This record gives sequence, structure tokens and C-alpha cells, in this order.
Amino acid sequence: MSVATINHRRWCGAMRCEVSLRIYEILRQKGLTGKDVAEQIGVSRQSVSQVINGVSHSPKILETLRLLGVPEQYLFDPQKNDFQQENKKIVA
Repeated sequence: MSVATINHRRWCGAMRCEVSLRIYEILRQKGLTGKDVAEQIGVSRQSVSQVINGVSHSPKILETLRLLGVPEQYLFDPQKNDFQQENKKIVA
């Protein structure tokens, strides 16, 4: 694996961590946890955690997070064309 690839993977990991922390902070401000979100829509807490961390993608969970006020730029949604460009704004 090249150094550029390794650095890119590190950057992606750091961004996922930063974004997930921001999402959890938004939920905390609303008095919610990932478990609360999971119970509200009938999925597992692990499923919500995986979506928040960008590991998996569930339209149902992503839509719930949107309705709870999570900005689009924090959501790892591969269905969105502007997904990568929106998330680059987080660094700025």
C-alpha cells in the first residue's frame, strides 16, 4: 500500500470520527442517544451506530437523523451526488 493511500485512509478515519462526534453531540443536545433513535424507528442500536460512524448506510436511519436536525454534510449517504464535496466542507 502506498504512503498516499495510507494517508488518505487515515484522513477518512479521522473525518468519520470527527463527524460521528458531531452527530452524537446534536443528539445529546436534543436529549437523545443512539439507543433512543434505534428504539424510535425499530432498529438495533448497533445499526444506528454503524450509520453514524459511516460504516453502513440505511436510508431509514439517515432520514431519521435528518428529521432530528443532523446537517446533511455530516451524513455519509452514498445516494447523494454531493456526498464527498459536502463532507470536505467539514475540514474548513
